[in-house]
Amino acid sequence: MRLTVRDRGPGIPSDERKRVFQRFYRLERSRTTPGNGLGLSLVQAVGQLHGAEVALIERTPGLAVEFRFPAMAAETGAAVPGGAPAPAPGTAAEFGPRAARPV
Repeated sequence: MRLTVRDRGPGIPSDERKRVFQRFYRLERSRTTPGNGLGLSLVQAVGQLHGAEVALIERTPGLAVEFRFPAMAAETGAAVPGGAPAPAPGTAAEFGPRAARPV
């Protein structure tokens, strides 16, 4: 599955794209605007926690951030780790043990 978030801003120069995922890194042209340089590093960390690859894609105008998620076990019918059958789509079990606990 892919999720793409796109904007129409000035984009990020190709030679700086790997660096924008570093915490506290800011492009030179953005140093006069408020911010701490944490946005894309947090985006990448959250994406990786969910098993996604995060890529920056040039769009004119702007930039796109694409999340590429691996196929989910429930979608493919494959067994989940540990040999248990895949949970039914949309069930609390599909989203992990914490989701199934009473609140």
